[in-house]
Amino acid sequence: RHEIHPEEGRSLSRETMLKDILIMKKFNINSVRTSHYPNDPIWYELCNEYGIYVLDETNLETHGRRDEIPTSLPEWSANCVDRAKSMVQRDKNHPCILIWSLGNEAGKGDNFILMRDWIHENEPTRPVHYEQYNEIADMRSDMYASADQVRSHNDPQKPYILCEYAHAMGNSVGNLYDYWDAFDNNSRAQGGFIWDFVDQAIKEDNYLAYGGDWGDNPNDGNFCANGIISADRELQPEIWEVKKQYQNIRLKAVDIENGKIEIKNQYLFTNLNSFNNSWDLMADDSLIASGTIQDIDIKPLSNKVVEIKYSIDPTKEGVEYWLNVHFQLKETTKWADKGHEIAFEQFRIPNVKNVVKFIDPKLFPAISLIENGNALEINGKSINLTFNKKNGELTSYKFKEIELIKNAPTPNFWRAETDNDRGTWHMEKVASIWKDVSISRELQSFNHEIISENEVKIKVSYSLKTDPISTYNITYTIYGTGDIILENEFNPGDEKLPLIPSLGLMMNIPQEFENINWYGRGPGENYIDRKYGYPIGIYNDKVKNFWESYIKPQEMGNRTDVRWATFTNEEGTGLLLVGNPTMEINALHATPFDLDGPRHPSEVKKENDIVIRMNYKQMGVGGNNSWSIWGMPYQEYQIKTNKNYKYNFRIVPITSNQNPMKISKQGFKDLIHQNPNL
Repeated sequence: RHEIHPEEGRSLSRETMLKDILIMKKFNINSVRTSHYPNDPIWYELCNEYGIYVLDETNLETHGRRDEIPTSLPEWSANCVDRAKSMVQRDKNHPCILIWSLGNEAGKGDNFILMRDWIHENEPTRPVHYEQYNEIADMRSDMYASADQVRSHNDPQKPYILCEYAHAMGNSVGNLYDYWDAFDNNSRAQGGFIWDFVDQAIKEDNYLAYGGDWGDNPNDGNFCANGIISADRELQPEIWEVKKQYQNIRLKAVDIENGKIEIKNQYLFTNLNSFNNSWDLMADDSLIASGTIQDIDIKPLSNKVVEIKYSIDPTKEGVEYWLNVHFQLKETTKWADKGHEIAFEQFRIPNVKNVVKFIDPKLFPAISLIENGNALEINGKSINLTFNKKNGELTSYKFKEIELIKNAPTPNFWRAETDNDRGTWHMEKVASIWKDVSISRELQSFNHEIISENEVKIKVSYSLKTDPISTYNITYTIYGTGDIILENEFNPGDEKLPLIPSLGLMMNIPQEFENINWYGRGPGENYIDRKYGYPIGIYNDKVKNFWESYIKPQEMGNRTDVRWATFTNEEGTGLLLVGNPTMEINALHATPFDLDGPRHPSEVKKENDIVIRMNYKQMGVGGNNSWSIWGMPYQEYQIKTNKNYKYNFRIVPITSNQNPMKISKQGFKDLIHQNPNL
């Protein structure tokens, strides 16, 4: 954590420091590294009072000249020792201090041995850390090592930490779950310090400024904005994933069908009976059972298998069952109120009847077709759809005379660059072809077929000007109810084409459909490699709240594992979007192209319309670092061009008196809704 505030500068008020402490405590952060200098004495007093461990760091860094200064040069010896001595003598009586650090990125040499020896002789109660010269330190430390490197570390002589990891620049902190699996499974590994806590920026009139905003050149751009909270102390979405992975109570399914779970207490001094706990069993959005775990006497650093008594109806078709377990503070503390959640886990209960029955389209109202020049009109009892035969697009979709779309659902392969996309694989340069073909495509064919008086198919084929050519086909199956099944088939032209940032459909709907309700992960923004802090459930919000104020505009607003989502007006009329079985949903008043380029959120051109992306998949955000290929999303979270892709969505008109959960479970022969085993 750096000492910085957008208005207070480098001299923080006690109120700001306390706010930082309270955020740390509430989000399960138990230690802080004073990077890269001793902090204001008040900070240590607050850490003592509230219970935060401190790695206290000497004010010594020679990053760009570390091979020359201070090394073993005798002219620097007294200065180096004096800096360590000043820190230790000032801070040694603070019980919060766990570790002394000799500095940051200042190279090796005898001067560090002199510093260590002085500390060992004068204050031997705490270990000495120094990542640059692990041979002389009391512990081993790395920066930005991978989770697999953590797993393989096996020095029997020293404990191991990451003094910097999970570079949190912009929309980042993917893979944190993997690091904590590695920490939990290596007895030598003791955790790490995320880089870093708060964005470094200065307040200007209507934005937070960073390098280059004052005409300064050279500059480092927004590279110092890598916190899990913003410079003005607003929470960013990553912090919920941090809270989840940092929780000191681990829960694992042992025999979940019979309610058996293992609870592991990773607290050093606290029995789990010091907390309240609760559990609830959900059948989709319906609470069917709840209670508490009674036998919860689990001592520090021990584990126990407990049994939760519940039952489900295994014959209930299409239902997903979720067991949610929560731990809360039993009493109000200095840092949080009674009932504050400190840990949770969600388990999916298998249901053999998770496939719904098909419905018979013959029961639907009849529809008719009219060809009118370049327009193909499909009309039914309450619906009117119009396709443009020249570009293959659905240009109008009306339900009871209410227009549901503004721009047609079209193939989209692009997302706005994240900071990690810019720094790790130069997405705009390497993969810009996917931006180009998201904007324009060439219609190859447009055909329609009347299946029955209740059902029509529209088949649209596009070529995409990649080299070699890629193709994208959409088959619209339209029913008399207004249901549209969109079968998508994407065939990349060559496996050597670049990675695809995002894969799905993008469309605009009128701004009046501002109310969003979804069944998936939430409530906050999440991505496939940063989603475990966001349980699956039913959530409600406004589209405007999907906006995230990253200091530099970039990809934002995603939700994963979405079964369905509705966008409705104040009367409850609108659209229901259904995945097969899941999808990723992104909704903003901006396109990915609007977000690319502006330096500050206030400069983004906002759309009046709502821009929806229904994604089969979006790349993860990565974040092991923000400057090399090792910081890219893991292979399993990339979208490669070495295979063809098929995926379906369903669009349904909906009114306030209809149940989206029930409607989403309807089985069409084109859309077999089988719930995933997540």
